[in-house]
Amino acid sequence: RSDRAEINITVRASDIGAMERRPIIIEPVTDNSRADSLTIRTVEDREGRRGGDRGWVRHEARLKLPKNVNLKVSSVNGKVDVGAITGEVGVSSVNGGVVVAQAGTAAELSSINGGISVSLLRLGEGGLRVHSINGGVKIGLPSETSAEIDVHSINGGIKSDLPITVLGEMKHGQLRGRVGEGGPPLTITTVNGGVTLQRN
Repeated sequence: RSDRAEINITVRASDIGAMERRPIIIEPVTDNSRADSLTIRTVEDREGRRGGDRGWVRHEARLKLPKNVNLKVSSVNGKVDVGAITGEVGVSSVNGGVVVAQAGTAAELSSINGGISVSLLRLGEGGLRVHSINGGVKIGLPSETSAEIDVHSINGGIKSDLPITVLGEMKHGQLRGRVGEGGPPLTITTVNGGVTLQRN
């Protein structure tokens, strides 16, 4: 069934004690009226970080989700790989590369150490903000997209398959312009790497 979710979690640890101190928890979202929302999170060391070697724990979560899900991923030490969904995706504070094969839309992608590649079905009314990325940024958008583009503080080149009308002077590491008729803002800042805007 397409509306069913499956969660598969693999836990590796240096020892049982370390695993018990840092469990993984799956719980319903309590600050949300939606009955179909879940949070998957780890608990920081229950006994604090006092003492010597506390061992190590690695959690790997594999989720099989309905295509129309909204997905928020944050505070992950490792890579994030998302298949095709039609809902909204949000990614922040990831120490590893991020690949989103397809998402309906996204509002914010931030604080990613490892670069990001995401393909969107549409740009939402509030636009998209991408910032603090250590690695390249690739964003796929439909060819009929209309948006206001503001790219600055980029340590790398800027390439676009989408026709951009440049506004003002084009300088290294920055670009202000308009795609199509203009519209929601697409802001990309503080990237250590190149930026590519491509047609889906």
